[in-house]
Amino acid sequence: MARRSELALTAALFLLPLVAVLGRCVADGSLFALHPALNALAMLVCLPAAMLLRKDEKVHAKRVWLTKLHLLLNLAAGLLVTAAGGAAFIAKRDAGQQHFATPHSWAALVTGMFFALNVFQGLLLTFEGVKANWQWKDETHVLTGMLVYVGGVATMLYGLHTSHWGAKNFSPERQFQLTVLIIAAHVTLLGKSLVLQRRESQARMQKAAKAHRRNPLLITMAKKLELLVLSGLLGAPCATILAKCAAAPSLFAVHPAANAVAFLLCFPLGIYVMLERKTVADFKTRVFLSKLHMISQVLAMLLLSVGGAAAYMTKNAYGKEHFTSTHSWLAGVTATLSTLNMLGGLATTFGGKKTSWQWKNPGHRIGGTLAFLGGGCSVILGVYSGGWGISQLGEELQFKVAGSVAAAYSLLLFKIVATSSVSTSAEKSD
Repeated sequence: MARRSELALTAALFLLPLVAVLGRCVADGSLFALHPALNALAMLVCLPAAMLLRKDEKVHAKRVWLTKLHLLLNLAAGLLVTAAGGAAFIAKRDAGQQHFATPHSWAALVTGMFFALNVFQGLLLTFEGVKANWQWKDETHVLTGMLVYVGGVATMLYGLHTSHWGAKNFSPERQFQLTVLIIAAHVTLLGKSLVLQRRESQARMQKAAKAHRRNPLLITMAKKLELLVLSGLLGAPCATILAKCAAAPSLFAVHPAANAVAFLLCFPLGIYVMLERKTVADFKTRVFLSKLHMISQVLAMLLLSVGGAAAYMTKNAYGKEHFTSTHSWLAGVTATLSTLNMLGGLATTFGGKKTSWQWKNPGHRIGGTLAFLGGGCSVILGVYSGGWGISQLGEELQFKVAGSVAAAYSLLLFKIVATSSVSTSAEKSD
């Protein structure tokens, strides 16, 4: 029952934007409309359906059948994307427009080339022997497929926001809604992929752990790269928002400035240090990370309070109503959940006879994760909500800030899922 519900929810996340895009393509009726229509079918039906077909199946005959279906779906996606590119090429040629004039078209070309190479590699590994081999495993194929998948989604979203067709057929609000749905759908699918990958076998996990112990330098380099990417994805939009607030100072500008620091620095830091604590055995280091987590969360809540008060006072001064947007309601719910979760953590830490920095509580962890995700959505909605975002950032910066925040939060969500999966497997083995 739970699996069916999960499947229904995931399917809905993919089908809702698909129906919206196809509806506009049918209404448009032009040759170019085939481009978004066919790309939507490839990226929202074929490739997602092909991703997780065989991961948790153990019956040999069914695994072979699912592998064949994986191949057919990828070939169908390739044909759809090729036809979509052909439609765009012919439409531009007939209109006398230049080809490959945007980052979207170049990114699509590069992604398509990697996709074709990956499909060719899969066909070669399957049919190179006397008998077809449907059970091979190749980490390069998996990694390349994942990168192609993410690149395809990013290219589609970029096209939705930057193309003339997207602006003509969808309002900025509808573009944003479709973006949120598409990102949520693909994050859900990639998260499930990570969970299934972690569950493959206890033996492989133990072998990987031994390999990691032999390569501490590799782990350190990976962590530094991870920190660098996250710092860039979170620091860039935070610096952009703070710069715009400083350039046009006002009471209301305190609201986006304080929220940016809270949601793009403090909250992510609090999440990251607790995820790192799971890999640390030294007691003093674990306590230090717990204290850093607490300080970052308390600071985030203080900043949210200041930002909320600034928005409230500004609206009062202009006689405007409060809580009239999705952004404000989501921010209110997120702040309430964060406050309750923080109070619960403080009570558990300091409520006993002795201060405890080593406690575990699944409810606290789940509440914190939900508050974290709510904060990310609140920031993205805030960038598009009201007049401040469009007047200070403009459409191009709005999309870049929102995209960077979404990417950073998605990466942290992957880390949460992956770390939780490893912890669960380790606890079961103990």
